[in-house]
Amino acid sequence: MATQLDNPELTAQERAAKIVWWLAHGEAMTTRHVAELTGLARSSAWEMMSRIARVIPIYCNKDGEWEVCAMEELAGIAKIE
Repeated sequence: MATQLDNPELTAQERAAKIVWWLAHGEAMTTRHVAELTGLARSSAWEMMSRIARVIPIYCNKDGEWEVCAMEELAGIAKIE
């Protein structure tokens, strides 16, 4: 995984898309790592991840890493609703 953005002039949507791509390919990352990858402040990175979590199944685990929900977790959520 890259340690910085290839293009610092990316839009907010492009930054979010890069993070989602990494998550979709099995990466788990802390908010600090997201901030480093996107050039955002940690608070802005947290806000971006929280917004992404509203529309795709990701969450911040007990270790402070954002990751995609496993299918078993999604099935449990569907049963509760």
